[in-house]
Amino acid sequence: MPFLIPLLVGTAATTGGAAATAGIIGAAGAVTAAGVLGAVGVAGAIGAGVTAAKAAGFSGDLQGKLAEREAKRLELEAVQRRKAGKAAVDIEKDQLRRNIETLRARRAAAGVQSAGTPLLFELEAVRIGTLDAIQTGANIEIGAQQAESAAELARIRGRAAKEEGKLRAGTSLFRTAGSVGTFAANRFLAA
Repeated sequence: MPFLIPLLVGTAATTGGAAATAGIIGAAGAVTAAGVLGAVGVAGAIGAGVTAAKAAGFSGDLQGKLAEREAKRLELEAVQRRKAGKAAVDIEKDQLRRNIETLRARRAAAGVQSAGTPLLFELEAVRIGTLDAIQTGANIEIGAQQAESAAELARIRGRAAKEEGKLRAGTSLFRTAGSVGTFAANRFLAA
């Protein structure tokens, strides 16, 4: 690491006109203010770069965890929608069965036979009730599938956020390394 020598002790002026630079350790072995400030600047840049990298990584991980939590909530919502839908369909079917039984009982009490118009009314009631139950079940399933799709999308967003955090962390570290390398190269070239 030859760039550390000029950083520590500085450089001398040359006959070609290059100015002397101050290192941390001055000519008489004493610590110089300019050298200390330069070293502090480098250490600060490194610290800021590492802190930014950690923050980016933490942010990505946090967003990933939040997205996973949202995905689990949406999956639970899908399960609950299916249970509620099954219960609603069962209630509709039960209500349909009771209505048909009531129609048959009233028809029998009135002495009407099970042929012709009364039978057609019963068949129409069964058809409408069955279609209502099917429609209710389909609507519930659509809602459950939407919740599952949203859960998968939340997971994808979470994975993307984690990867973006890693990328931002790496970018921050590369920028810091580049800044420190440029500083050191300038000090070395001035030697």
